[in-house]
Amino acid sequence: MDIIKLDQPLHDKERAELLFAGHLLVFKQRPAMLELIDYCHAALLKTLDGLDPVYAQKTLGKTDFIAKTSRVQNQFKRDDKAKQLFFAVLKECGVDTQNAYYDHFPLRIKSL
Repeated sequence: MDIIKLDQPLHDKERAELLFAGHLLVFKQRPAMLELIDYCHAALLKTLDGLDPVYAQKTLGKTDFIAKTSRVQNQFKRDDKAKQLFFAVLKECGVDTQNAYYDHFPLRIKSL
């Protein structure tokens, strides 16, 4: 297995061949991903009353942190803007989103 760092899109066939051969593909500095990160960060800041999402659990406590962030996670399942940004990331990586299947866009948040 190799970790392959890319800064250009790959067509579905080429990407599939690499993935099914066991390689990990890392697409570097995708503009759409940076926009999606900013969007997620802003949503978390709003929900956490301006607390930095990385350290908010220390201030709020685990239970309150999970309660607040779970609201953001549930919103993302139905958020058209988050979905639009996520699909923009996939397109920048070369994914043919017209022929791809997905469940929903999950926002993962790790509690300490």
